[in-house]
Amino acid sequence: MTSQARSSSRSTRLDARAIGCIAAVAIVYGLLLISILIGGEAKIGGALLINFVIPPVLLLANAVYASRAAALAHPWRALLFPLLCSAIALPLLFALITPYDNECTVESACTNMSSWYINWSTMDQVWYFLLAFAIASFAGFGAVFLTRWVIARIRHT
Repeated sequence: MTSQARSSSRSTRLDARAIGCIAAVAIVYGLLLISILIGGEAKIGGALLINFVIPPVLLLANAVYASRAAALAHPWRALLFPLLCSAIALPLLFALITPYDNECTVESACTNMSSWYINWSTMDQVWYFLLAFAIASFAGFGAVFLTRWVIARIRHT
């Protein structure tokens, strides 16, 4: 196998667009993790991230990821990216939304964890944002993938 053929097979697996998409998603989730770890007022930054930054980043990153030639050649493998973009958010959203330091309110179902509580009644917010992230990921991926697929079918007829 020549060096050009080896580099060609490697480039179809992970090209610059794929690396950029992975980096963009990693950066926004990294910022979310940092806001969770810092705690206190930094959690407000995390709330702003999940409302206004992460969904558009997921939409664009997955659209760019779907524009790769490898995505059209291996669609089921390419669908793992939007799935992972959505699934990675679950523990981060859980860590941002459910714990708090004060005592549990009367109407909530809580678990005492040393000096803080996990409020289980806020799980509907976790599911809401997980659904929003999944919709953004799969909408961005699906729109570009279906457009490219239709164009490819028209060209082959």
